Amino acid sequence: MNTHLKRLLRQAQEDAEPTARREAILAIGRERDPAAFRLLSEFLKDPSPDIQRAAVAGLGRLGDSAAVPLLAGPRIMRSSSTDVRWAAVSALGRIGGLDALEPLVRAGRDEEWVVRNQAVNDLRRILTEAAKAPASRTLSMLTALLDAEQPEIAEIVLDAVEAAGGRMLEPVLRGLPHHRSSPVWRANAAAALGRIGDPAAVPFLVRLLGDKDGRVRRSAVEALGRTGDGRAAGAVLAALEDIQSEVQREAVWALTRFGSRGTDPIHHALRHSRNKYVLRAMIATLGEIGDVRSIPEIVPCLGSTYFVVRAAAVKALVKFGEKAIPDLASVLSFNGSDIRPLMADAAKALNKKSGRCLPPECRRAVRALAALEDHRAVGLMKRIAAECGPEISEEAEQALFRIGTAAWQRCSALVCLREIGPPAALKHVIRSLEDPSANVRLEAVRALGRLPGAGRPARLLAVAAADPDPYLRAEALEVLRQTGETGPGMAVSAIRCLGDTDPDVRAEAAGLLGNLRDRRAVFPLLRLTGDRHWNVQESAENALHNFGREALPALRRGLNDRSARVRFRSCRLAGEVADRRFLPVLDRLAKRKDADAGTAKAAAEAAARIRERAGSAK
Repeated sequence: MNTHLKRLLRQAQEDAEPTARREAILAIGRERDPAAFRLLSEFLKDPSPDIQRAAVAGLGRLGDSAAVPLLAGPRIMRSSSTDVRWAAVSALGRIGGLDALEPLVRAGRDEEWVVRNQAVNDLRRILTEAAKAPASRTLSMLTALLDAEQPEIAEIVLDAVEAAGGRMLEPVLRGLPHHRSSPVWRANAAAALGRIGDPAAVPFLVRLLGDKDGRVRRSAVEALGRTGDGRAAGAVLAALEDIQSEVQREAVWALTRFGSRGTDPIHHALRHSRNKYVLRAMIATLGEIGDVRSIPEIVPCLGSTYFVVRAAAVKALVKFGEKAIPDLASVLSFNGSDIRPLMADAAKALNKKSGRCLPPECRRAVRALAALEDHRAVGLMKRIAAECGPEISEEAEQALFRIGTAAWQRCSALVCLREIGPPAALKHVIRSLEDPSANVRLEAVRALGRLPGAGRPARLLAVAAADPDPYLRAEALEVLRQTGETGPGMAVSAIRCLGDTDPDVRAEAAGLLGNLRDRRAVFPLLRLTGDRHWNVQESAENALHNFGREALPALRRGLNDRSARVRFRSCRLAGEVADRRFLPVLDRLAKRKDADAGTAKAAAEAAARIRERAGSAK
């Protein structure tokens, strides 16, 4: 021991000032005397955390790998002092080398963020350097570190494995049989094989798809996707049926990576699978891959009995854009021929409700109507299914199924065209306004609201005027109002709709007229404020409010109308838009003893508003 080291030792042992003792211990770490290591090792046993931290820092400065076991021991790494633990991690990082990796991994689980963060940073640096020119011991250490549970540390190890490249393949494959009890290691090993990217790993990854642990299966699927090896497409496709949603999602991603090489196996599976969630995943995958060969395979799924499948098919087809229009248009056709002879033959079953001795033309007619998928036969098929014997009722139920799924397919195709939105789709949508299915016509109406093109208002007004379904008539008017379009004859057609038998249609027509503000609508709207349905009254009043002073002549008449509802609504409107000339009649209404209470109150409140406006104007 040299003289300078002896003086530092005395100061570290005897000085009364704690700061001076710490400085002396740190200085010992700068000495190159072999005795420095032994002295600092002794100071690790000191009960003072400050002295321990100084000794730890000194050992880190010496950089001797022999200090790793001392720094990694429980006295230091389990110290109650965060500063001591952090100093130990920093010292291990400074010493470096493969021996420091294992204690740094353990430090990555420390309860204090500052310790964990230091450990992660040092691990990343050491492993990055080691992976540049890995020796056999480095490969073995990386293989062992695949047991890391913390995601951040596992990612660092995987980055190092990827940097080491193909040299890691053999160690990882060799370790697979020896880590059957550690799902964390198997999951990270699968991820490592994916990072290595060697096709030789594909059979092993396929085998891991049968692992009992979901984490391992998910990692194996992801790794197969990274390889992009088409040989694995079938195995990954099977993973779509995994019980865990995380594995299914990774399978979708992996199949997407295979690109067009994966489409043929998916097409085959799509035709035979019955699981709605698997179907949804396969359709989503085809949409992501974007191979146009998938369009005719997805289109039939628009008619699935499962909503999740239909929704997935719509979303996938929309991604293809205008390329999907020809296939979508092909499913929008419907039978327009005269089916009355077939309906008459099928109806004969109702006279033979037992199902026995049915005329042969009866069963043929039911089957023909099923093949035509004609929605006009729904009512009759429902009666036959409910009232007749099993021989013919089962045929009718099958007919209803085919008719229903065909209608769903046409509805979903219209949703696709609405979302794709090119003008070229307009003619196909317009044709669907004549579809016998009300649901199909409804989607056609909604699609018209999104598709640009000439003649749209006239088409919607025709639906509002003549469609047999009142919901569709109201929907057509609402869509027309939302588009904000105007045109010749629109107000006249909307005024006619004020006389519709359905209150929702009358309310929507009033709303449209309020937007159009055509003077011809003022008096018809005033009459509508006396409607027996509250929502119609409210819509008419709101529409008249939009006319402002243009509505005053009608309101003057409305204040004297025989209908209490019209008088009440006219009073409310007068309070919003009228001037002082209306005060005499409003005051009379407010004081009339024979007036209903609601009208009298509304008249008084309207007069008060007018006077308030007039006063503020002065």
